[in-house]
Amino acid sequence: MLSPAGRIVVVALVAFGATLAACGPGRPNSSSLTKTTSTHVPPTSKAPSEGTAQAVTGVGEQIIGTKSTATYCDPMGVPETLDLYEPLAVPSVPVPVIVWVHGGGWSHGSSSLSPSSVAGQVEFSVVQHGWVFASINYRLAPQYKWPAQIEDTKCAIRFLRAEAHVYHIDPNRIGAIGASAGGHLVSMLGLAGQSAGFDVGQYLQESSAVEAVVDEFGPEDLTSPDWAGSQAAEKLSPEVFGVPFGQPSAVLTAASPVTYIAPGAPPYLVQQGIEDQTVPPDQSEMFVRRLHASNDSASLQLVQNAGHGFNATGTGPVAPSLTVLAQQAANLFFEKLRG
Repeated sequence: MLSPAGRIVVVALVAFGATLAACGPGRPNSSSLTKTTSTHVPPTSKAPSEGTAQAVTGVGEQIIGTKSTATYCDPMGVPETLDLYEPLAVPSVPVPVIVWVHGGGWSHGSSSLSPSSVAGQVEFSVVQHGWVFASINYRLAPQYKWPAQIEDTKCAIRFLRAEAHVYHIDPNRIGAIGASAGGHLVSMLGLAGQSAGFDVGQYLQESSAVEAVVDEFGPEDLTSPDWAGSQAAEKLSPEVFGVPFGQPSAVLTAASPVTYIAPGAPPYLVQQGIEDQTVPPDQSEMFVRRLHASNDSASLQLVQNAGHGFNATGTGPVAPSLTVLAQQAANLFFEKLRG
């Protein structure tokens, strides 16, 4: 194994559902984004135009590191991009990479990071640690129906392995974190191998597997009736998957992380708001039980007084806090991906 002085890339997924419009601005037209150079721009300089690298520094709830944007795949001629946040000091040896995949009901959202979010605070921790953090865009419904979302997410992982020498990352130490729809996608990364049929397109000589997963309130069994009645699910299921959630369906079965649970899965941390009305806690609890039954490593953190997106429900303080949740996520990566 390589020394922990090597770098880690972290990619995170944003929150899920049309009910979470507050997740941030929509993504720009991906065709306007190009692979960037890693030229350092002092933080006091005028903000660079889109498509150039930028150095961002700060402490606490801040996004840090040298940021660049790269096109990782172009399915159907549509350029898909990811943002890379690298340490200001270039690592002397390859380091692990952690990947953030955004949520938004598979139909909204972008790679933009909020500094105060769990993902933003994880970015701060891993880049400060000398690792690399990545945040991806992917094709969105209803223009692009499933499985475009998982195909792109897997292509991003293969791209990072193929270009590992460029970004000084260790291709054998990749972690993934995502929330809601993003949590679903990173759980699919951890469990659905090549035989699932979602590895298509570029860099097929590379694996799309990841070595550690943090899943924040992602749906795990799309055929289960326990969450299909929510307004978000009723709207999203035909837009994304072409069939209603909560019923027997070959499409939904193949799109459910729980389908692929088997011995040998990477370690999981699942974080779930106990008052979530969009993705019920039963989904996360069942998922962790099934992982345990398969002798896989998994832990569940139930978050008190929190709904979907860890939004406060007004019944008391969110506990653990977002900062503690971010520390838990970062610590999983530090423990499982260190050299």
